[in-house]
Amino acid sequence: NSWRVELSDRYPVEIELELAATDTEIDLGGIPVTGFSLEAGAGSGVIDFSRPNPARIRDMNLEIGASALELRHFGNARFDRFKLSGGAASVDLDLTGDWRGEGEIQLEVGVGSVDVYVPAGLPVRVETEGSWLSSVDIDDLDLDRIRKGVYESPDYQDAEDRLVFYIDVGMGSIDFHRR
Repeated sequence: NSWRVELSDRYPVEIELELAATDTEIDLGGIPVTGFSLEAGAGSGVIDFSRPNPARIRDMNLEIGASALELRHFGNARFDRFKLSGGAASVDLDLTGDWRGEGEIQLEVGVGSVDVYVPAGLPVRVETEGSWLSSVDIDDLDLDRIRKGVYESPDYQDAEDRLVFYIDVGMGSIDFHRR
């Protein structure tokens, strides 16, 4: 089956999707999304916010099973809270876009991997509890160590536009990169 669904850019929408064994392409650029929830089983796909969201998403939740997912321009999503839970998933999370305000991102990874691309110059804070079974690489972010498991950009405390990450990794990996 192949579906093509078009949404209006005039009316706010809350999106709740359950996908399994699919190859998915979703572009929500310019759509006023106020809520977003996705459960994805085996499959692959791309979700793109190619243009800024004219609304603000309070809560964005993605539960990813054994899938490969590319999340593009999620800085344009304009979310308050974003939770990504991945089992044996492989996820590229591109946070570039037109950032406004503060966003919280909770990343929970089992045995999968997540590559996070943070916009150059965007202040961030990363809170993580590492274990010898997991890998969290924040070297590319050039952060200061505040205390064990807490790292910040030098300008984080005074920034209006910023991100805070809460990291929980089982046997997987999360690698941060600047773009």
